[in-house]
Amino acid sequence: MLCQRKLNKKRLARIFISFILAIALTACNITPAVSAQDRLFLDLSLEFLGEYQLPKTTFKNTVVGGLSAITYDRQENLFYAVSDDRSRFSPARFYTLNLVLDRDKPKNIEIKNVTFLTDEKKEKYATGAIDSEGIALSPRGTVFISSEGDKQKGVNPFIGEFELKTGQLKQYLRIPQRYLPDSQQEKGIQNNKGFESLTLSPNGLSPQDPFRLFTATESSLIQDGVTTTPEEETKIRMMHYVINPFGDPVLVSEQLYLLDRGNSETISSGLS
Repeated sequence: MLCQRKLNKKRLARIFISFILAIALTACNITPAVSAQDRLFLDLSLEFLGEYQLPKTTFKNTVVGGLSAITYDRQENLFYAVSDDRSRFSPARFYTLNLVLDRDKPKNIEIKNVTFLTDEKKEKYATGAIDSEGIALSPRGTVFISSEGDKQKGVNPFIGEFELKTGQLKQYLRIPQRYLPDSQQEKGIQNNKGFESLTLSPNGLSPQDPFRLFTATESSLIQDGVTTTPEEETKIRMMHYVINPFGDPVLVSEQLYLLDRGNSETISSGLS
């Protein structure tokens, strides 16, 4: 009799669990479908609040200028802006900036610090060895910086990860050979039209969680065809990396992006 009661309790428990699962599965089935476009392209808008123009100035014996990209540090409420003067006026560097607002409008930009970039030998980049274009702050306290290189001088483009506090290089991302110029002028980036853009997409809650990095060329690779008329669409390549807490960054996908045609008055155009 006791055994029978135990069996009945087990059966009731199984029935109850099955009932809960059935409700859960049914609820999942009636959830309205959400398209990829709705998830990726949110209905957002921007409002122009004002502008502030940095005057010609120097900071810690560096010429402040050539700022080509900016990234925001939410925790410190600071910005980091990279200079692209190719180490001609001052060594390769990025600046730490504080934006002063007055009634939600930019009133002033305070230059708080300058950080010099150093290579794998812990030396500052020589003149022409780097053309910094994009910068993005990572969750693990580093910045990723893209360089267009210099095809005419045989300097390859690169994407590097640098320490935020010291500017010391941590690693270079592997760039596919098809992006690197060759001596026959048959492949690779066009001169001064390499990795102009760079951004990150953190996915996790921990600083050590994997995150994604995206970059794109400013114009088409030589082997993809160089446009000569406004009617032609420029074939731009976008790359998607996954940055892991261990091991090398992995290039997981590469997409073709057709640049909008310029109007009749356009001299040249590219993806910035």
